[in-house]
Amino acid sequence: MVEIFLLEQFVSLAKNGSLTRAAEELHITQPALSRSMKKIEDAFGVSLFERSKSKLFD
Repeated sequence: MVEIFLLEQFVSLAKNGSLTRAAEELHITQPALSRSMKKIEDAFGVSLFERSKSKLFD
């Protein structure tokens, strides 16, 4: 089961278009937001983003 706060974070990321802006809006760090997105991916068993060393792509 996915926690509501994780979905809220996902919505913020989608709305803002970047980890930096979403993390600022949510008052959390970028690594914390990235971990949250990974939890959502694991919960649904799908990849929501393409990751590289320094970038996150949708």
